[in-house]
Amino acid sequence: MVLFVGGKKFHFLGEKDCEHNLEKSIHKGLASFSTGPNNNLRELEEVQISSSDEILYVHKNEMAVAKCTSADIDDTLPRYAGASEMTFQLLVILSTSRGFSIGHLDRSGHDLIKDFFDASLATLSKKNGDEYIDLHMVGGFDDDRGLSEKLTRRIIGYLMGSNQTFLLKTYFCLDMNDQLIGDKIHAPVHRAMVFDIKMRSVKPASITPAAWGPLLVLRNASLYALSETPHMSNILDPLSHRLCFKPFMIHWKKMVELAQLASKAKARLALYSKTPQQESDHFYNLLRRTSGLVGYMLVSGNDFFEGRNLELSLDVTKKQWTPLNPQTESAKKHQLALNY
Repeated sequence: MVLFVGGKKFHFLGEKDCEHNLEKSIHKGLASFSTGPNNNLRELEEVQISSSDEILYVHKNEMAVAKCTSADIDDTLPRYAGASEMTFQLLVILSTSRGFSIGHLDRSGHDLIKDFFDASLATLSKKNGDEYIDLHMVGGFDDDRGLSEKLTRRIIGYLMGSNQTFLLKTYFCLDMNDQLIGDKIHAPVHRAMVFDIKMRSVKPASITPAAWGPLLVLRNASLYALSETPHMSNILDPLSHRLCFKPFMIHWKKMVELAQLASKAKARLALYSKTPQQESDHFYNLLRRTSGLVGYMLVSGNDFFEGRNLELSLDVTKKQWTPLNPQTESAKKHQLALNY
């Protein structure tokens, strides 16, 4: 891999070399680059987003890839793509003249990281590889368990083996995004970030729960699905820009466990987070909503999919994501699947 940081080229020749250079050249070195990547997101005003038609929102372990030009914005795509409620998770964005990809990575497994980059580069990179790929990495903080650092290292480690050339445009991770609360608890400065698709830039954001959809509770439930092979959930058709959610299955024992959470105390729900001290009330509220949905699915046998994908497209006139088949129409009307 070749990675350009602030106009300076870094070559990572092996995993050991990557581990040393990551700390030296990226974590600590970025502040010294006067022409370096944007690592001053603390100083930027937050983008305010309050409706799901304003954003292509990616939940944990979701990703989206889009072939697009500036003409597609406000036509088949909203102005922004992004995520919120991030603690140790990272938002990774790739951008070329052909389009962009965005991934909300919350696990450090090699297969998941590979899945994101493989799917992204298959659409965004030229066959001869003769193009720089803009890279944006944001999120994480100085957590006690080192989850953010491990995830960051795994991502850089994977990039190391790529035959592509990346230009680091934004890097706001770990200690850069860290603050102390009450001089005791480390927490992220910004939990929500967006990619301005038109301007091709990353900005901090404030994203209300009403903008986390469509079908936000159903999508959150998919985090607990069975999977033979770990993979990212790719939610967007790269050409038509339709949202597409595939059927998933949760083991019945896990469904019973989840269904019982709605009535449990916050301390019990905290066990479902790797960073419970840093979670907002939204995390616990959404987990309770997910519990209610899974309980309904368990009793009724209704998985909302009926053997088909749920698909929606952006209707700029109505300012909403519009269902494209009867199954999606039904799911979108169901209060448990839709509402926060």
